[in-house]
Amino acid sequence: MELINLFGGAAGIAALAGMILNLIKIGSWKGRMEEKICGVLLRIDKTDKETASIIVMQNQQNIMLAKLESKFDSFEGKLDLLLNCKNKAGKNAAR
Repeated sequence: MELINLFGGAAGIAALAGMILNLIKIGSWKGRMEEKICGVLLRIDKTDKETASIIVMQNQQNIMLAKLESKFDSFEGKLDLLLNCKNKAGKNAAR
């Protein structure tokens, strides 16, 4: 009976040691995953900042384009007026 108790005790100690080693492995795996997730979150933050700066630049470009369009519209009206005057003067001179 002593031998069975000895084998049972050894098996129990081996099981506890195995469980402790598995917990250590799981802890190190969890640590590696947390480091990877931290890196991914940093890259996401960087991408968000870049996207925000692109949006600001796009808004500035839209404002500039609106100003250019209004100036072009006023210039286009003046150009039409100048061309009409030139055409009228050319027709009158030809008569």
